[in-house]
Amino acid sequence: MIDFKYFENIYDHLFVNIKSKNKKYVFVDMGASKGLFAKEFMTRHSVSKAVLIEPDPSLAQGLVSDFADKNIYILNAAIGPRAAESVPFYLSKNPESSSLSKELAQVHGLMDDGNQINVKTTTLKEVCSLFDLTKIDLLKVDIEGAEYDLLENLSRKDFRKIDQISVEFHDFIDPGLRKRTENCIKKLQRYGYLFTHAGTSYMQGSPYYNCLFFKKRIAVLGLTLVLWTGIRKIVAKIRNAFTLLGKT
Repeated sequence: MIDFKYFENIYDHLFVNIKSKNKKYVFVDMGASKGLFAKEFMTRHSVSKAVLIEPDPSLAQGLVSDFADKNIYILNAAIGPRAAESVPFYLSKNPESSSLSKELAQVHGLMDDGNQINVKTTTLKEVCSLFDLTKIDLLKVDIEGAEYDLLENLSRKDFRKIDQISVEFHDFIDPGLRKRTENCIKKLQRYGYLFTHAGTSYMQGSPYYNCLFFKKRIAVLGLTLVLWTGIRKIVAKIRNAFTLLGKT
């Protein structure tokens, strides 16, 4: 695991913080839920375009109400291996756990009434086309088990667009998914991403609860900015010292 001091962590999602006043992120949030991550991220960082994707219609409608900005787009859809107009989606009593997988959705119990609806599915390729995304600075993925189909079906060309991918793998619910998690990690590393992660003891536990994949140039840029900030602080202290000496 790589340990850099310039990671940021919002609601158990790691990313490299590019500490630049001029940086404006293109940000895609898959599994936006109530928008807590997106709100906090956009409070801390400037965003030139954000796409928030949420399959639960009631949560998606809440996002529409909460994010009234011309640069923020809401898409009511699930992420799947292919685009489809209607697939089963299971509603959990915990709205953040609703899923295309009935097994994962029912961990916290399914809704007593109307626990299955049909939703549209989309793909990263379709999202990029729909919202004219030629580059994504940060892709946040928390899609209740659908991360496997997403990552397993993306090509090297797809990944070239994405600087950072922050993923919550759901093998902490079902350890039988661990092998797929490890295969996804190996695939992204073959594509050239650096990798760091944090684990959890929640439920069945997993070392891969909070995973970040980021390109080497992002690591270099982040470290350079950290060092430059440190140098500027040292220079400021030296100037202050000389100023004080000049007054004595």
